[in-house]
Amino acid sequence: SPGGLLAEAFLDTHPGPKILHDPRLTCNTEAVVTAAGGTPVMSKTGHAFIKERMRTEDAIYGGEMSAHHYFRDFAYCDSGMIPWLLVAERVCLKGQSLGELVRDRMAAFPASGEINSRLAEPAAAIARVEAHFAEEAQAVDRTDG
Repeated sequence: SPGGLLAEAFLDTHPGPKILHDPRLTCNTEAVVTAAGGTPVMSKTGHAFIKERMRTEDAIYGGEMSAHHYFRDFAYCDSGMIPWLLVAERVCLKGQSLGELVRDRMAAFPASGEINSRLAEPAAAIARVEAHFAEEAQAVDRTDG
C-alpha cells in the first residue's frame, strides 16, 4: 500500500517513530512498521481524530485507507502531493516499479477495500457478529464502533 511505502520511507530516515493508521489498515501497516523498527498506533478514522492522535503520540506520519495521508512536519495536515513525491522517490531509490514494491505485501495482506452497508438495526447486527465469533476471538476492538 502507499501507506506502507510512506511508513518505510520515514522509518528509513527517522529510526523508531510512531506511525498512525486507521482500523482498516491494521495487518499490513503493523507488519511493515514493526519490521522497520517503528511503532504502529491505531487511531479512530477521520482527519480530526488522526490529527489529534498524531499530536498526542508525536507520530511522524499517519495514513487512512481512504488515501488521506498526514504529516507531522506539515502541521499534521493531509496532503495529496507529499505522498506521491515520497513514493516516486522510493521507486527511484529502490530501482523497482511501484507494482514490484507492493506485490509481496499485497499478496500477504489482500484487501477488498472498504465495503459499506446500511442496516436498520446496526447495534443488533454488531451484537450478532460478536456473539457468533466471541469464543474464537483473540481480541475485540471497538476503535471505530
